[in-house]
Amino acid sequence: MNVRADAGSLSTSRTQDALKVSWEIAAFGAGLVLLAIVQLALGADALVLALSLSSIVIGFTPILAMGRDLYTVLCALFAFRYTGGALLVKVLYLQPIDQHLEDPLVAYGLVNLLMALEVGLILLARRLDRGRTIFPKLWRVEDLRVIGLICFLLGITAGAIVGVLGGRGDVEGVESGAAFVIAYALMSLLFLGFSAEVVATVRMTQGHEFVSRRVAMMLGLVVVLSLFLNARALVVNAVLCVFLAAFLLKAIAVRHLVVAGFAMYLFSAYLSPVALELRTVRDQMNASQFLDHALTTAVRAVTEPEYVAQLRAQENFRANYESGITTYDYFGDNFNIGNRLSYVALLDAVAAQTKVVAPLGLEPLDQVMERVKPSFFGDKEYFDYGYGDWLFWQLGMIEHGRIAFLNFALPMEGLALFGLPGFLLFPVVFMFPVLLLCGRISSLRFPSAPSLFLIGSLHWSLVEGTSDVFLSMPIRTIPLAVIPAYGLYWFWAQRRPI
Repeated sequence: MNVRADAGSLSTSRTQDALKVSWEIAAFGAGLVLLAIVQLALGADALVLALSLSSIVIGFTPILAMGRDLYTVLCALFAFRYTGGALLVKVLYLQPIDQHLEDPLVAYGLVNLLMALEVGLILLARRLDRGRTIFPKLWRVEDLRVIGLICFLLGITAGAIVGVLGGRGDVEGVESGAAFVIAYALMSLLFLGFSAEVVATVRMTQGHEFVSRRVAMMLGLVVVLSLFLNARALVVNAVLCVFLAAFLLKAIAVRHLVVAGFAMYLFSAYLSPVALELRTVRDQMNASQFLDHALTTAVRAVTEPEYVAQLRAQENFRANYESGITTYDYFGDNFNIGNRLSYVALLDAVAAQTKVVAPLGLEPLDQVMERVKPSFFGDKEYFDYGYGDWLFWQLGMIEHGRIAFLNFALPMEGLALFGLPGFLLFPVVFMFPVLLLCGRISSLRFPSAPSLFLIGSLHWSLVEGTSDVFLSMPIRTIPLAVIPAYGLYWFWAQRRPI
């Protein structure tokens, strides 16, 4: 054994890693400086801009300083969804970041508090992570591919059942009882299918590729399912799950980013207006009629440019008049995707309303418990509106009774219910236990397929979910997805002992 050669190789590897980290930090800093210069040229308030940049730095510091794992990615995700995406889109719109906000200093000050709190909670969960998994034998390529394919097929089937039952893919268990809830939870097995296949592809190609033919076909089926369910988030989650796995496995090249950019354009230009158009007719047709109409609409959108323009005009009209939101529009044109990437604006709107509306107190928690309560307890009340809608009503942010299934997010819910103490306590009470649970199921320190599955399927809810969503995770969402996956894994591991 050549000890000197091994030591030299290790030293070279460490040097290369250090240089790569230094390059990433330099590129990150240069990007922030460039965006800041543009914002100052646009007339942005210097203090607000400084607070925006500091919130981004707080969220991205762990991934730059500690390396890539699912905990540090979550820190960066929160920063991007609240202020990072907002800064990028504001620059593209040539708007200063303090425009279209009620009180920019308060909003960005609260975001800094929130980023410090959530990054602290995530890193504490990381510290408590024991580095174990209940899927210790799921590492061979052939096992990953088989189990991944079965889980994907189970998820697609569950998604079809959700559609047949008349439910919506973006609302959890509104109308169809236990069968809907179980099918909705099993649908998340899609993401285990994607995670397993991507991990297997990276290993088969020694890190050169992460999108196999199977992954491409799976993405195509998810697009069809998203149209059937009228759930755009399903496609976004699937794509993010694929790229999250590739990012953590260091398999992303420049060409992949180009393809991702093109895919984002197709999503915003075609799939988004088509999905919103289908939303208007979903309740007027049975499942087969709706699927036929969805496919026809999608084909017309691809082949008829004037039809796409018509859909976009209708989308803008609905964004302006049907949602009823007048206090939450960060870009002045009801840019739906932009607002979803700029939760600082929602925080600003909620903070402004809490100055004129008394804290809601404990009353909303009765509704939360009713939404979470299993139907077999009896006398369960079902709601034909979202909890986010109800919170908007109580704060006077939309017309009372208008149903739009709006997002609200956990910190803003806490702010609306109990003021600043609720804003700071809700992530501790509701988010932190979920992170601990996920780390016990499969360590989030390592990019294994089960770990990627957990965060790939939950990351959207971790950012946008309210307390009812977080309470349902440990008692319903996670068990109904993990137990079948573990049963399949156990059966396969018994047949394929290592």
